[in-house]
Amino acid sequence: MFTRTFSVGKNRALRPAVSLVLALGLVVGMMALAGCTMDDDGDSVDDPKLNVGLVGTWKTSGTYPDENGNDVSWSDTYTITDDTDSGKRLGAISHPDGFSPYHDASIVFVYNFSETAGCLIVKYTDGADNGKYNAVYYKDLSSVSVRLGDAYDTTIAYPGNNNSSVATLDEAKTKFAPENAEAYGGASAQTGAALPKQ
Repeated sequence: MFTRTFSVGKNRALRPAVSLVLALGLVVGMMALAGCTMDDDGDSVDDPKLNVGLVGTWKTSGTYPDENGNDVSWSDTYTITDDTDSGKRLGAISHPDGFSPYHDASIVFVYNFSETAGCLIVKYTDGADNGKYNAVYYKDLSSVSVRLGDAYDTTIAYPGNNNSSVATLDEAKTKFAPENAEAYGGASAQTGAALPKQ
């Protein structure tokens, strides 16, 4: 009357493959919901954590001849501290030779383009633009040197190009986002000499 047929090999062989496909689909779906993007290294490119390799003092100096042939001394110094535990900011940056007429800023957001390059969004804590936001781009970070530069508008001739600050953090996140780095002095526009770590 009734006969039962058992298919032992077919369904059991498919179960692990189906489980794997479902698990991978779940992971991809979670990443899409979280808004994560991946760079070539597989790291999140918009991880808002300060790259600890930046912490320290970076300084270079030299001389150049003025119009009379006299040597004029110059220096460029950035000091970056990590304040992650404070909960209010990611760190602080001091640039006594730049940010003219500013000297100090809080690091409030970070775009890490890779392990050696990115953008620090800063909020000025002194000067005429106190409370406004700007950016400092970095690249070629190593344990001994880094290229650092304040954001500037590459479409405007110097010296009118050095005020790229904005009023809100949301404006800064949009203006200095990775896709806009070239327009504001980041990425390949960072052509100055690397600053040695002190």
